[in-house]
Amino acid sequence: MTNTLTETPFTKWELRRKAGEAYGKWYWARAQERPQAEIVQHILNYRRYRAQISTGADETNENGNTVFRDIDADQQLGLRRRNANFYDAHLPAGWEPHPTWQDADYFGVWVHRENRMIFTYAEGDRTLVICPTEPQFQLEYDEMRAFYQRAEERS
Repeated sequence: MTNTLTETPFTKWELRRKAGEAYGKWYWARAQERPQAEIVQHILNYRRYRAQISTGADETNENGNTVFRDIDADQQLGLRRRNANFYDAHLPAGWEPHPTWQDADYFGVWVHRENRMIFTYAEGDRTLVICPTEPQFQLEYDEMRAFYQRAEERS
């Protein structure tokens, strides 16, 4: 399945999101006693998107780095979703926390310089960026650092 606007394959994250939307529509169609044909269409859409997740494209950002979100990020890290304190305590060796002004149990940023990876946990959303080269990692790191600076630190 491709995105009709860009004719590119959907990413795994987009397919997961579409499956979730279809599931929600199915749930509410059942709860509102909508026509059976509408209910069946929603569950078929859900099953179709779920089946395509494994063949979805990997997401890349504007810097050419691979981005893994949520469950895919957890699978790459070999961990299961909890909170920022859990990731801080259980990330494998080599990960170092990157301090920001908003660090809390619902937010954190970690960097693995040797493997060129940046991991962000924000209110349950997990994002892992893997950079194939050192210049791409440095660009990603510099952008991340600038993004999380306070406004008064930027001047």
